[in-house]
Amino acid sequence: MQDIRVEHNTVLRTRSHEGYNDFFWFNVEDKPNTVTLRNNIFILGTPLGKGEIIANPLFVNMEAGDYHLNAGSPAIDAGIDLKYKRDFQNKKVPFGDAPDMGAYEWRGSAKP
Repeated sequence: MQDIRVEHNTVLRTRSHEGYNDFFWFNVEDKPNTVTLRNNIFILGTPLGKGEIIANPLFVNMEAGDYHLNAGSPAIDAGIDLKYKRDFQNKKVPFGDAPDMGAYEWRGSAKP
């Protein structure tokens, strides 16, 4: 495989695995520039690409599996434009000045 793109995702660690990276593992020795990570939210991870940050994304209810963003989330309008037109719920992107990071575009009525 080559030219793998991982974009606009919400990724969280649900278990602890010591000694190895349990998020992603790619054998890219022959083609070192084939994996692109952008506009993703990683919980308990590290920033891996352009448009990614380490911060509490302020999910609506992470424990219940609701990964929509609350007002004030640092992920709102923090993504880069990757030309996606719809989010994971098929809602228009961007809703504000720029795309949000993660799978869901924030739908508040005013900027946080």
